[in-house]
Amino acid sequence: MEFRHDSETINEALGIPEWKAKEIAMFVTKQIMLLVDGKLDSVSRIMEAIDSEYKDRAEFGYAMFLLGQGLRIVSEVKEDEVQTKTIR
Repeated sequence: MEFRHDSETINEALGIPEWKAKEIAMFVTKQIMLLVDGKLDSVSRIMEAIDSEYKDRAEFGYAMFLLGQGLRIVSEVKEDEVQTKTIR
């Protein structure tokens, strides 16, 4: 897998076309939403789904990167919600 250092986006650096990057982002987003809604019981279920869906190393890596970023965002939002409830 070649990493292009002069790229503007991570997917471009990994050689993933924009349309495929959007598809991967939608897949990961839906998985995270299922977790947040309680329809998935763990992050490992999302990782299994990503592993089943994306066999290409670059696509798999990009999906895992997006999963990490998405979970970070969700945890920050949840933390803000807890702090807001605590202040009230």
